[in-house]
Amino acid sequence: MPDIAAEKERINAEVEKLNRERVDIAVKMQTQVKKCLELSKERVLIGMRHSKAVMERTNIEAEIRQASEQLVGLETEFDAVRDEYELVRRKAKQQLKAAQKATETPEGADLSDEYKELFKAYPNSVQEIEDMIHSEKAKADCNYQTNPQVIRDYEKRKKEIEELSQIIASHSDEIKNKDNQLESLKERWMTPLNELLAKINEKFVGFFRKLQCAGEVSLATDQGEENYEKYGVQIKVKFRAKDSLHVLTQFHQSGGEKSVSTILYLMSLQELTRCPFRVVDEINQGMDPNNERKVFELMVETSTRPNTPQHFLMSPKLLPDLHYSNRMTILFVYNGHWMLRHDKWNTKKMIKTASRRLDR
Repeated sequence: MPDIAAEKERINAEVEKLNRERVDIAVKMQTQVKKCLELSKERVLIGMRHSKAVMERTNIEAEIRQASEQLVGLETEFDAVRDEYELVRRKAKQQLKAAQKATETPEGADLSDEYKELFKAYPNSVQEIEDMIHSEKAKADCNYQTNPQVIRDYEKRKKEIEELSQIIASHSDEIKNKDNQLESLKERWMTPLNELLAKINEKFVGFFRKLQCAGEVSLATDQGEENYEKYGVQIKVKFRAKDSLHVLTQFHQSGGEKSVSTILYLMSLQELTRCPFRVVDEINQGMDPNNERKVFELMVETSTRPNTPQHFLMSPKLLPDLHYSNRMTILFVYNGHWMLRHDKWNTKKMIKTASRRLDR
């Protein structure tokens, strides 16, 4: 006969063990539920932050579009003012020629000593000149009966003086106003242009510093503040410590130095623009191994940072022992008449064949 008491005790112990396990499972389940709730809260917060970031990005893009439209409007306004300024300047030149003709002064020559002495005898203000004209007219009227030619000459000179005075005063004010408008317009586009070049220069200087070289980007005005057609971006570089900064040209730097300077300038521009991906084709062509290695490391550093566009670097060859990041993917493209068809390619067989060749 089985021992009922012992069996009962065994069953109770088993039940107690199962109850303890159930309690442990319940406690673990409670812990997991709490973690699940925390993760759900965090997910909601992340979603809210993401929505806010998307909204901010949309607002920024709208501001950029608005600024671009304003820039186009300012450029149109600037062109109109410049054309009007040129028209006024041509009119002023025509009036200058008329004044030179009236005084019998050759083009490009100074006034004769005779006219200089005559002008010293006359007042400088328009009102005083008009008063003097009225006085001379009164004197001339007294001699009208005895000397009519003097009166005619006087009337002719008076008319010429009045016309020239009005033209000079009108064009002087107009030129002054146009100069002020041009200066105001120039300030409105020159300030953002200088700010943009300062950002590009900051990136450019940083890249060259990492290569233990020096470079800078600035605005070149060709020694003419008003000659806007000659404006341009000027790049200066220095690759040796004993040298000074020189403008990047097709004559002064070597082919490799020009290649390095060009790609670093393009990288500086890309640091200020946002796009989904970038493609770089044979960036290392024409570079010496030292500069090629440094530029490749800069490319890896700038393209593998978080929140940066995807980069596609294509090259027929690369230097050995380059630095690669875990964020990079390397793809080899084989092509040629003797290449095996892709549907017949067997990776395992290829590895075995390569291993046997290495063991020989």
